[in-house]
Amino acid sequence: MPIPTKDYCRNGTDRPARFAAFRVIDTSYKQIGRHSICVSILVPKFIRAGKRPLIVRWHGGYLVSGSRLLPEWFPKWLLEYAVARGAIILSPDYRLLPEATGQDILNDMRDFWKWVQRTLTHVLPRTSGPRRIAPDLTNILCTGESAGGYLAIQSLLHLCRQALFPSLDRLYKPIVMRALILGFPSLDLRSPWFSKAGPKSIMNSEPWGDVKILQEHMLNLPHGEVVTSDPTRKRIELARIIIQHGQMTRLLGNRTELFPLECLGILQMFLNQAPNGRHPFIWIYHGDKDTAVPFDGTKRFVSQIHHEVPQVQIKLSIGQGMEHGYDTALGMDEGWVRQGLQIIDRYWGGDG
Repeated sequence: MPIPTKDYCRNGTDRPARFAAFRVIDTSYKQIGRHSICVSILVPKFIRAGKRPLIVRWHGGYLVSGSRLLPEWFPKWLLEYAVARGAIILSPDYRLLPEATGQDILNDMRDFWKWVQRTLTHVLPRTSGPRRIAPDLTNILCTGESAGGYLAIQSLLHLCRQALFPSLDRLYKPIVMRALILGFPSLDLRSPWFSKAGPKSIMNSEPWGDVKILQEHMLNLPHGEVVTSDPTRKRIELARIIIQHGQMTRLLGNRTELFPLECLGILQMFLNQAPNGRHPFIWIYHGDKDTAVPFDGTKRFVSQIHHEVPQVQIKLSIGQGMEHGYDTALGMDEGWVRQGLQIIDRYWGGDG
């Protein structure tokens, strides 16, 4: 039988300690039939009123597993940084493979940004008295780890397309993404790691998972099944098997827009028309011993950016000897984290 997972958009008080510094508001940004796709809004408890900068954070999990508020995968340093800068965090779910396609996932990403432009202001809480906090849509930092890094760069490409063809979105408020932080991102999804079968020991797993688990899951999928969250990480074994048997690229789809390395021309077109100061900064960190998402994909992305879009300022922090997810428990005062955030501060930020 398919591995079951459920999640609901609901406000609650049973939040993990990692989110203690925030008021957390759960709401939906999209409906698929009777299924709500959720986003959590994390507002620092002592935030100042007025316009506040935004952090949009996409979770990882190979596009198969994970959840928007999974504490073990939510970087501690990012939460501390949001509090220090008085920023609001948005952390959305999205449809997951293999029940969904890559195109479904990109559609959810686009609809999330429409929700940010149209609706976010109306669901933010009041601070004191009649004064509200308001999202500053011209001051956005987009982040993501692993597959979340894929969705962060896809978000940038989407907003570039929207700016280049404004007639498609006349009703939406303009958005300015000032910086991106990509943690050990999945960017080269046509590479043999994702598209070819072979023994792959992923974070000390067996190099060959049982393909029958994937086959049974696919054979027993209910028609129209929608899965948008895996907060217990039960599907991570399914994700590993998909990678080991080279099925990720097939499940994702074949359209060019699904592969960021093939779409950097959109970024180049946008930058050719963008006013001064509108060139986003990209900071990537990745361990060179990553056994879940190979470091070679990040090296290829950085090389292509330098070659095809040289206007983009990009910093690569290499974690020497580090494995996937090595940053999650670190605070913002960790040396290499602090250095990266100091550069981010030049492009994005608030006043605390």
